[in-house]
Amino acid sequence: MKLPIEWITEYAPIPSDPEAMAEKLTMAGLEVEETEVSEVGAVLNIKVTPNRGDCLSVIGVARELCAAHRVSMTVPVAKRSIADLPEQAGLVEVQAPDLCPRYFALVLDNVRVGPSAPRIQARLEAAGMRSINNVVDITNYVMLESGQPLHAFDLSTLKGERIVVRRAISDEQLTTLDGVVRSLGPSNLVIADTESPVALAGIMGGAPTEISERTTRILLESAHFDPKSVRATSKSLDLRTEASYRFERTVDPEAVVSAALRAGALIEECGAGRVVARCADNWQPDSHFRTLEVRPERAGLLLGFEVSEQEVSETLGNLGLVLEGRNRFTIPSWRPDLVREIDLVEEVGRILGYDRIPERLPTSECVAGVEDAASILADQLRGLLVGAGLTEVVTHTLVAEHVLDAFGTDDSARVAVRSALSADLSGLRRSLWPGLLGTAERNARRGRGDLALFEVGTTYRMTGDVPVGRLELGLLMAGKTGPRGWQPDARGQDADFHTVRGLLELVLGRFASGSAKFEKSSDSRLHPGRQAKVELDGTSIALVGEIHPKLAAESHLKNRVLLAELALDPMKPSSGARLEYVAPPRFQSIIRDIAPRVATTCAYSTIQDAVGHVRPEILESYALTDIFTGPPLEPGMKSLTLQFTFRSTERTLTEADTNEALVVLRRALELACGATFAA
Repeated sequence: MKLPIEWITEYAPIPSDPEAMAEKLTMAGLEVEETEVSEVGAVLNIKVTPNRGDCLSVIGVARELCAAHRVSMTVPVAKRSIADLPEQAGLVEVQAPDLCPRYFALVLDNVRVGPSAPRIQARLEAAGMRSINNVVDITNYVMLESGQPLHAFDLSTLKGERIVVRRAISDEQLTTLDGVVRSLGPSNLVIADTESPVALAGIMGGAPTEISERTTRILLESAHFDPKSVRATSKSLDLRTEASYRFERTVDPEAVVSAALRAGALIEECGAGRVVARCADNWQPDSHFRTLEVRPERAGLLLGFEVSEQEVSETLGNLGLVLEGRNRFTIPSWRPDLVREIDLVEEVGRILGYDRIPERLPTSECVAGVEDAASILADQLRGLLVGAGLTEVVTHTLVAEHVLDAFGTDDSARVAVRSALSADLSGLRRSLWPGLLGTAERNARRGRGDLALFEVGTTYRMTGDVPVGRLELGLLMAGKTGPRGWQPDARGQDADFHTVRGLLELVLGRFASGSAKFEKSSDSRLHPGRQAKVELDGTSIALVGEIHPKLAAESHLKNRVLLAELALDPMKPSSGARLEYVAPPRFQSIIRDIAPRVATTCAYSTIQDAVGHVRPEILESYALTDIFTGPPLEPGMKSLTLQFTFRSTERTLTEADTNEALVVLRRALELACGATFAA
C-alpha cells in the first residue's frame, strides 16, 4: 500500500521525515518496504499484515504514528450529519443482513462528471491509482483516506431506482467494470436493482450502471460486508480489487456513514453534484461494547520490562481505546483483532518500543540431543541401499490425488489441506509411489531411463478424525541394473520383480524382528501376475510388484517399472554387530534333486514353510531350479525341480545320510502341499 507522507501529516502532527516515519512504523509492526518520490513528495510503500485492516488507510497509519510519537491525532470533523438530510423511503432493501449488516446510501443530483481537482489526482497517482473522473476519484480518495470502500451508481440506470442487497440466483450473470461476463450463484452477494445484479458486493461494480459523462444523478453506496463472503466470492471468481482487499480484512462498520458523508461533501466542494437525500441506516450496533482488562504487572512480566499503569493507559488511549475503569478498556470498532489481554500487552510493547527490553543471557539448561530409534533406522537403511547401488530422492510431502495412492479411491483416508495453494499441493501424501514415479518420469524425459531409486519418508492418512503419520520406505527400479560400460552385456539384465524382491529381502533380513513371508496379492495398481505382499507376524507390512501395464503406458516410461513400499514401524535398527568369518568347509557336499508334482495354485512359500518345518541338520541350502507344466502332467499340475545341498561340518556324508534326509523332505512336502513323486 502506497501513501504520500504529506497526506498522512494532515492527521498526524509529526515531522515529515521519511526515514524517521519508516523506522517508527517498522518498529510498530508495519513494515515500510521502500520510500518513493512522487509529484506530492515522498511516498511510503507499507506492508500491512492481514490482521490490521485498520491500517489500510491514511487515518489508520496516522493513528499509529501519533501513538508512537505520543501525540494526539487530528480527527476530521464532519460538516453535516445524517439528521440534516431527508430520508428517501424504499431506496434500499437488504435481504441478506447476515452478509450485509450495514448499508447506507446518499442520493446526489445536478451531477457534472469531469476531471478531478489536481490535488486529488496527484495524491491518487502517488498512491498507485489512476484518475478516472471526479466522482469515481473521490470515492477512491475517501477509501484511501478512511479505509472504507465506496461505490457510485448512475441512478438513472437502476431499474426502479432502487437497490436490493441479496444473494445471487443460480446462473445469474453480471458484466463487471472490467468487461468480463461473470456467472454467479447463491454463494455470491450482489447489489441489484429491481430486475438484475448491478455490482458484486464489496468487490466491483457493474458496467451497465457505470458513471459516465451522461450521468446527472448518482447513488453513493457505503456498506459493511461480511469478510468471509467477500473473500470467497473474490477467490471463486479470481477477481481482486482494492475494495475486496480491504473488506477481506474487516472494515470498520462504524465508519460507513462518516465515509459517505465525507465523499458527499467533497463532491459538493468541487461542484460535481449536490446531496439531496439518504436511505435509512439499517445498522443494529451491539448493546454492550466489548471491553478488556490489562494488568500492568502482567504486561511487564511478559514484555521483560516494567510498565506503569499510566504508560498503559496513555499508550492504549493514543491507539483509540477508551479507559472505562482501572485497567479496563473499551475496544474501538476498527480493532476486531484485539480479543484477549495478551493482545493489549502486545500493543503496549510495540508502541513503547522493543528496545526497552533489557539484554539478558538465557538461563535454560542445555540438553544434548539424542537420536531416536526411527532416525537411526533411517540412517542405517540409507547406508544399506546406497551400498546396494540405489540413489536416494526426497519428494514433496504435499501432493495431488494420484492413482498410486496407498488407499486408491478411498477419499476418507486422505488428509486434505484446508487452504491449498494449488491442486498439485492439495493434500498430504498417502504413499511414496507417486513421488518416486514423478521423479522417474522427469529423469526419463532427460534421457535417464535406467533408475534405481529409494525414499525414506512419512506418509499420512486419516484415522478417524486424526491425521496419523507413518515412516515408510519406497523403492523404484526401471531399466538396466548395472553401470554403463562399452561391452554389450556389461550392464546386466533389465530389473524385474525378483530384483526388487531381492532388495526388499535384503532390508527385511537386516532390520525385521521376525520372520517375514511373501504372499500372493491382488492390488489393482500392480501387474496381476508380478506382485506380492509381505506379512510379518500376520500383519501386512509391504507390497512389491511391477506397475500395471495400463498405468505404465500413462507414465511415458519405456522400461518396466518395479515398485515396493515397506512400513518401517515394525523394523528395528541393526545392533551393529561385527560380521563373523568362518573357515571354508573341510568336507565334500552332496547335491540331490527331487521333482515334486504340486497343484499350480500351490505357492512357493508353502514349499519353503514345509522344508523349514522339518529341515534336516545336514541340509546346507536349497533352491528352485526349474518349473515344468504341460503334458504328460495333468492339467492344473506343475513339476518343480528342487536342488538340495547337504554337508556336515564333522564328517563325510554317506549315501544313507542323504537318502534319510530326502525321505523326511518328501514326506513333509506330501503332507503340506499334496506333492506326488514319479516312480
